[in-house]
Amino acid sequence: MKLKNQLTSIMILLVFVISAVLVSAFLLTSKINDINSDWYQTNKSIMAKNNALFQINRHFGYGGFIHHFKNLVLRQETGYSDAAQASMAKTKLAIKEYEALVDVDLELALIGQFKQTVDLYEKKLISVQSAIKANKQNIHKLDEEVRVDDALATTALEILSLQIADNNKESVGLFNRQYRSINKINQLQMIVIIPLILIAGAMLTFYAIKVTRSYSELQTIFNVSPDALIVLGLDGKIIRANPKACDIFGYSQDEFKQIAVESLVPNDYRDGHEETRVRFQKKNSNRDITSPHAEVKAVNKHGEKFPVEITLATYGEHGSQKTIANIKDLRRYKNLEELSTTDHLTGIANRLKIDDILDNEINRAKRFNQPLSFILLDIDYFKSVNDNYGHQEGDTVLKALACLLKTRVRNIDSCGRWGGEEFCIICPGTKASEAYRLADELRQQIANSTLGQLDNITASFGVSSLNHDDDSFKDLVHRADIALYQSKQYGRDQVTLAG
Repeated sequence: MKLKNQLTSIMILLVFVISAVLVSAFLLTSKINDINSDWYQTNKSIMAKNNALFQINRHFGYGGFIHHFKNLVLRQETGYSDAAQASMAKTKLAIKEYEALVDVDLELALIGQFKQTVDLYEKKLISVQSAIKANKQNIHKLDEEVRVDDALATTALEILSLQIADNNKESVGLFNRQYRSINKINQLQMIVIIPLILIAGAMLTFYAIKVTRSYSELQTIFNVSPDALIVLGLDGKIIRANPKACDIFGYSQDEFKQIAVESLVPNDYRDGHEETRVRFQKKNSNRDITSPHAEVKAVNKHGEKFPVEITLATYGEHGSQKTIANIKDLRRYKNLEELSTTDHLTGIANRLKIDDILDNEINRAKRFNQPLSFILLDIDYFKSVNDNYGHQEGDTVLKALACLLKTRVRNIDSCGRWGGEEFCIICPGTKASEAYRLADELRQQIANSTLGQLDNITASFGVSSLNHDDDSFKDLVHRADIALYQSKQYGRDQVTLAG
């Protein structure tokens, strides 16, 4: 009877423990599902906003409507009117898509501020079109009449971009908070189960350990993580690695267990790495290994270096600490960054990248009191190339000209596609006379070269040099643009130096 009572007590305890484990597993599964759902929904909204904001910048910025609008004012050609209207329509569509995703008063107010500027530009566009039809040829007066102060709109877009960045941080924070909540649930489970396991004896203890170790959800998180996860001991030996780690480093699971983590560090950074690692592991802390000044590098099985972002967390009792490293492969992001700053047709810098380089070079030139020149060039009668030979041949001409510019300029110079058939060259440490000489050499080289299958291509140039009273690169560009217009006006295939 006593044995029966003992067995009954053990069975009741076992059922209670199993129930506790099942409830805990259910809560853990629900929490994981909540994380996945919240993570997906949050990032889905953020990505949609990012895309809409990108489309707004793309179609309205200096590579879109603004570019076509200014060219329409300066050149009064109907082709720029059609392009400006098309870019305006795409801009308004992107604004509408962004508004549909916004439910915060601040973002609504900011996008509203930008819409006011867009509406004003649209009205100015109608004014320009009317003036052109009425044969009003005073370009400078027309330019003054339709000029729009878009500083507030630009600020609004910058704040919206920062807001989306904050949303990204909040999304990461949400994941971290919920992950800590999972840990609390797991800790609570152990607090409840362990005393019961001790009372039930060896069988119940074994059962509880098996249940704890068989949490398939945690194993799934480890295996399907989009980042490489590596667990190592105090001796630096790798204990465990997930499939993503095998993928990006080229080692198999068995090979990982035969090497130390220092094998994943480039030779240039191995000196002192082991000492630093051990000192960190003994602290039982977390660390995000990033640098605002230099990329963190890793090396794969084949000796290839690549950029990474690493987060470390150490856990365990003193003397037996283990460390888990979360390693994010940044190559895809670097490729995306390169794509976002490279003109897709010609392979040289796009307008976004050129604006950034110009801003940095002007700051450097002013700080060190050095000269800086800017060359703007435009292919003459490019529309006739497309009309007579087709857009495919026109694209070939653009690519050939880009190749010519890349091979001709210095390493410290930067060339890019300004937009359409316009290209530019940034010349640090170059006086106006030197930039003029370079532009004229390029002009002659273009005229004497065969671009694509055409040997009658010429280009007009405008050259400007930095003045100390320039507020921004826009002043430098504006003078080059005027000089380029003068080259066009005085017969094309020539270079004009801005006064």
